[in-house]
Amino acid sequence: MGKRGFPGMTGLICVMLILALLVSMGLLLQPRIEQARARSGFAQQATPLKDVPAGEFFGTVLLGGFRAIAVDLIWVKAQEAEKNRDWHRYFLLSQLIASLQPRFIEVWIFNSWNMTYNLSLTASTDKEGWEWVKKGIAFGEEGFERNKELPESWKLAWNIGYYYYHKCGRVNDARGLEFQRWLREETGKSNWEHALEWFIKAYEVAERRPPGKEDQDGIGNPHWLDYISATYREMAYEAEAAIDTAPDDEHREAATKAMIEYRLQAVKWLNILEQSYRHNVRFVRFSEDEKKDLLGRLQAHADEREAAQLRRADDLQHEFNKLTKALDYWMKAYEGNPYQEEQGRHLLKISDRLEEMMKAGPASLQREAERRHIEIWALLISKATYQDFIIAKCRQLEREYTGRLKDAEDAGDSRAMIENIGNIMPFRRGLFAYKTGSAESRASLLDLVSHCENASRSADTPEAKAVAEDMARVLYDDLLRYGQLKGIKPGEEKLRNWAAGILARLGDAGGRENEQARRLALDVAFQFHRQGIMPEWAEKTIREAGRYFVGALTRAAKTGDLAAARYTYQRARDVWLAIRERYPDDNEVKDNLNKLSEIYKIMAP
Repeated sequence: MGKRGFPGMTGLICVMLILALLVSMGLLLQPRIEQARARSGFAQQATPLKDVPAGEFFGTVLLGGFRAIAVDLIWVKAQEAEKNRDWHRYFLLSQLIASLQPRFIEVWIFNSWNMTYNLSLTASTDKEGWEWVKKGIAFGEEGFERNKELPESWKLAWNIGYYYYHKCGRVNDARGLEFQRWLREETGKSNWEHALEWFIKAYEVAERRPPGKEDQDGIGNPHWLDYISATYREMAYEAEAAIDTAPDDEHREAATKAMIEYRLQAVKWLNILEQSYRHNVRFVRFSEDEKKDLLGRLQAHADEREAAQLRRADDLQHEFNKLTKALDYWMKAYEGNPYQEEQGRHLLKISDRLEEMMKAGPASLQREAERRHIEIWALLISKATYQDFIIAKCRQLEREYTGRLKDAEDAGDSRAMIENIGNIMPFRRGLFAYKTGSAESRASLLDLVSHCENASRSADTPEAKAVAEDMARVLYDDLLRYGQLKGIKPGEEKLRNWAAGILARLGDAGGRENEQARRLALDVAFQFHRQGIMPEWAEKTIREAGRYFVGALTRAAKTGDLAAARYTYQRARDVWLAIRERYPDDNEVKDNLNKLSEIYKIMAP
């Protein structure tokens, strides 16, 4: 049996014959169509035929109602060309499709995206890939120029902006960096400048619609507009990186001014976009959070610059106060996004200065600087963005404080013992989380537990004893959460007694703080249940918790407290589903899940 489809030349001849037939039929039928339009009162063509480009004349006038059939045939041939990696033919067919359907924005979007992303990735060299990126962008720009009066042309403008923003900027690989460099060399402008131009065009086209229309009809997605401020944010990041690498004060000052200006522009555009979509509650909230973050960054930069001036004036205490203000912001920002280089860069810079203060400042300042220094490195090691130098630094600090702990134990100083255990804990816990499966990391936590027990025995006050015991509990809890506790009887007993004591003390008491404590205690019971540790106690405890939450949900349903109902419903469902995993035919499980379903139907909007 022969191959499906037409051979190359034969297929092309057949397509041309079909198109010729369609053109002939279009020429015969078009006068009658125009007569029918006139009789029905429809407007005549506004543009004289002599003003229509050749491609559009062929596609919109001659083919008439048969244009869709022709486009479908050419789409098929274009897909075949793409499959056969016949890129030249694909490009020509894409242009022909656009000529046949020049007012269909999606045609321009699809083909420009396909060239910029899909076909550029098939290129054998970076330079060849760059040529496809340029073809895709040029194709999109042509489509926009042909259709910029159409209301939906903002979509095409946005796509072009995104090609510059992402393909030539945010793709953080070698090829993306090459594209960024070549674009600047060929056009004299950065990818961010090109992206801004097109994002703003998209915004200007979209603004022609009645104000708030997208908000009111519920189909709008205004987040695409945030790319204007997002581009300014990217430019601000680059300007900030240039501050640290500036060769002199003049360049440093210029980079600082640029960074501030770009962030202020980002805030300005968020205000504009927020006003445009003021009826969209989610977007307004998102915009407010973004502005708060941008202004927080500017304030943190200002605090660091002021701290540097105070350093030159040898005003250590006020310098430290300014640094800690900046540090509070950068730590929070790092917790929210540990993958962004800017946060980590500031944390390390402040850490270096705190180390200097630990050695050269007054005694009271040294202790505070040390505490904040430990917080920085504990945060860095706690996140999944590990780098060799972070791990090496944390190991160095862990060894240093372990030495101090040994000295305190030799001296019988229980307060110093507890203090140094607290200093060691963030590093050992972070390193344990990084290498949970290793016997070495497990042993390091158990070793620290033994130091906690020593400190507890030698504590001179009940408060110090309680602190040491609580630190041991936290370490046992780490072992439990990473599946490393089973078989360590003292740890199992300690956590069971702690959780049971919390639940017995709380009883049926409500309140936010009580619910937080109950959640922590029940998490221990859940882990025991899943890992088969003290199974009788764990199952009894979570069944009691399940009954408590079902009762709490019933009470919330009666009073109409939706917030409490959502919380208790989820907690109750988690409990009974966990038990059902082990006992799928348990009648109490079935009864409570059915009860939850019935209450949910009543409470659900």
